[in-house]
Amino acid sequence: MKKHLSDKNLSSYVDGDLKPKQKERIEEHLAGCKACSRRLEEFKGIKATAADFKQVEVPDGMLVGIRARLANEGQRLGSAIPAKSRRQFGFWHGIAVGFSLTSAVLIFIILPHIGRLDTDQK
Repeated sequence: MKKHLSDKNLSSYVDGDLKPKQKERIEEHLAGCKACSRRLEEFKGIKATAADFKQVEVPDGMLVGIRARLANEGQRLGSAIPAKSRRQFGFWHGIAVGFSLTSAVLIFIILPHIGRLDTDQK
């Protein structure tokens, strides 16, 4: 390996999630690369620190409350977005209505007269 090891490879190595061939290649690289060896020690330290964390039991109603607050916050933030979109769409909506009315005028008022103009010229 010429390049440094990725964080994913180092993490998988620390977790023992590699196939024997992959593990062997990484160990060969680590033997000759001080930078990756230092990063490996950091990953080992992170894993050791995480292992010291205590698992906490969440009270029954707490998750329901958190989900409700997140839903309310999502609705609050989501309602701001359509308002902006409505303003932008309102402009284009006006143009579309204007174009439709102009097209209707051309079709229903001018088009019937086109036939008359042809017969008047003969």
